[in-house]
Amino acid sequence: MALLAILNPLSKVPLFIAVTGEMRPGVRRAMAVLISAVIFGLLMLFLFTGQAILDFFGISLPAFQVAGGLLLLLSGLAMVSGTEQTLESKAVQAVSKNDFEEASARLRDIMIPLAVPLSVGPGSISVAILYANQAKTGYDWLGYSVAVLLVSVICLVTLLASNPIARVLGENAMQIANRIFGLLIAAIGVQFILVGLAKVTTIFNMKALGL
Repeated sequence: MALLAILNPLSKVPLFIAVTGEMRPGVRRAMAVLISAVIFGLLMLFLFTGQAILDFFGISLPAFQVAGGLLLLLSGLAMVSGTEQTLESKAVQAVSKNDFEEASARLRDIMIPLAVPLSVGPGSISVAILYANQAKTGYDWLGYSVAVLLVSVICLVTLLASNPIARVLGENAMQIANRIFGLLIAAIGVQFILVGLAKVTTIFNMKALGL
């Protein structure tokens, strides 16, 4: 429930509709499957090795939050300016043989920010690491893995619901939504950066005071 609350899959549906509005319904469904699979894979990675990865590279969660904020800011600005779709991805769309092939080729266009860091970001990573540190038995690890799987399935179901919503909105509304959510994504990115910098400043002040 903690992980589900952090991810909040329903909040991702409008953005998913905005960034996949020009795709065919079949490609949009395939993209929903791929994005959910990426979310599952990353959450499982951080559940089992998250703290070790951060420690190995000497990265703190506030630093990760600042980096995630920068990615969101850049992605949001690209959406507002209408430059988020590259010529290469358009060419791939023209030559792809099936929906999953096209979705796979274009996954990188929307994986950031939809999968990282909006879904798998500092909040969900913190939850995964927190519960991983509490795991004592194999049953604990199994339970946490099942929880990650269920959350990923819920994400998949909510993203698949975007198809009927997109049909109702139409192409013009999708373009408008793309610009609006680009602005919101940029604002969220700035908020991520400010919160991360505030946490880093607090840590430095505590170390300076010897606390």
